[in-house]
Amino acid sequence: MTLAATRIASSDLHALSIAKASELIRRKALSPVELTQALLDRAALLDPKINAYILATPDLALQQARQAEREIMVGNYRGAMHGIPYGAKDVFATAGIATTGHSKAYIDFVPRTDATAVAKLKRAGAVLLGKLSTHECAHGGPSFDLPWPPARNPWNLAHFTGGSSSGSAAGVAGGLMHAALGTDTGGSVRIPAALCGTVGLKPTYGLVSRYGIIPNSFTYDHAGPLTWTVEDCAIVLQALAGHDGKDRASASRPVPDYRAALTGDIRGLRFGVLRHLHETDVPVPPVCRAALDQAYGVLQSLGAVLEDAAIRPITMTSRSRSLNPRFMRCTSTSCAHAQATLARIFSAARLLQCLSVPPITFRLNASAESCWRKWSNSMRSTTCY
Repeated sequence: MTLAATRIASSDLHALSIAKASELIRRKALSPVELTQALLDRAALLDPKINAYILATPDLALQQARQAEREIMVGNYRGAMHGIPYGAKDVFATAGIATTGHSKAYIDFVPRTDATAVAKLKRAGAVLLGKLSTHECAHGGPSFDLPWPPARNPWNLAHFTGGSSSGSAAGVAGGLMHAALGTDTGGSVRIPAALCGTVGLKPTYGLVSRYGIIPNSFTYDHAGPLTWTVEDCAIVLQALAGHDGKDRASASRPVPDYRAALTGDIRGLRFGVLRHLHETDVPVPPVCRAALDQAYGVLQSLGAVLEDAAIRPITMTSRSRSLNPRFMRCTSTSCAHAQATLARIFSAARLLQCLSVPPITFRLNASAESCWRKWSNSMRSTTCY
């Protein structure tokens, strides 16, 4: 007995939402193997230009897809992520698969355990297509002197993807996968989602475990999904959320039904609009301002209440690119957290290879190298998370 052949052409399967694909898979109208193979074929055609992948894992993906199909055929359907292909930013540890952080420092690093987010998606029956590009160690910007090229924006290869979850956004926007895992310390899910035209979610701190993720800044780091639609983001978040004792910042609270909460009714919901950020503080091009105004109009047409609000202004002149001192202190604090965290894990040589911001003064303790070895061997960075 086999799954019924889908009436959707293989060349169009990439355009399915997770919600639609999962319903077809549940009804045995779409084979996870067929879906996975279609995305692998599309990646083989397009990724040489997009560079979303650092490492594709087609054999593993097809193996997991076949396993999902066997389980579904005998009635063991695990839920909406069962048989759904996704990619993982290459800062998520994957057992037996290289996890490089897009850096020479990690080029030979093969974890023995999965990051909790990867493990949860595996338990949900999702199919891992491969590891995705990022800014080096999820920090700084795109680099051209690394073993792998930076990801390109699928809408225009000459345009920036945003970062640091660059490959995650490019992969979803290019139709190479239905979902991707990203991390967000200072916008690294939200910025590439915006620039590549996808949905990106930075979950509430502590909602999604960061265990097994190469750390950037322990008080700022988040892990979240990138997808085509808000509903798809809710589906992936459902599989990711929940307490994890391996992450000391993980919240112990019930996980609600995120998808059920998407009623579409936002009448009376109040939105604060920070117009001064893009109108006066750092004026954006007219086309961007028009897009924002259009988005505000959509919310109002749905019954939302929009109110202008203000926060501490950002000062950035086009000539000097100078920031006001308050903002600089905030930025320096996050960089200090990032560098201090990396210092616990890398030796001095590895640290200098990874950092792409001006160094600040700190002292490596005597156990830095042993900490790196312990973390890379067991994926248990107890001093960080």
